[in-house]
Amino acid sequence: MFVEADESYFFHRKYHRGRRRRGQWVVGLVKRGSGRCWFEVVARHDAPTLECIISDHVQPGTTIVTDAWRGNNNVGQLNNGIYQHEVIIHAQEFIDSVHAEIHTECIEGLWM
Repeated sequence: MFVEADESYFFHRKYHRGRRRRGQWVVGLVKRGSGRCWFEVVARHDAPTLECIISDHVQPGTTIVTDAWRGNNNVGQLNNGIYQHEVIIHAQEFIDSVHAEIHTECIEGLWM
């Protein structure tokens, strides 16, 4: 079972002009195959917040796929290593060239 995790910042500009107004960080999870997803507006954009959301909503034994943001570094060690963690580095590629199942395309598409 694969779950993709990502975070995004949402803000609003009136008529797409002017300065940015204060926005919100949102953490998202999507379970591949089922289409089930979870989005949560968070006050802090940091590793402990992400780790808490993953621990609350992802089943043990799941492979979690994330991007290379440093806040994702400890996902594989959460709760004594009950998750497998795969990382895709977007600066190099968007889909792993060796293992095609290692990507964050589903969650990235949901942000649209």
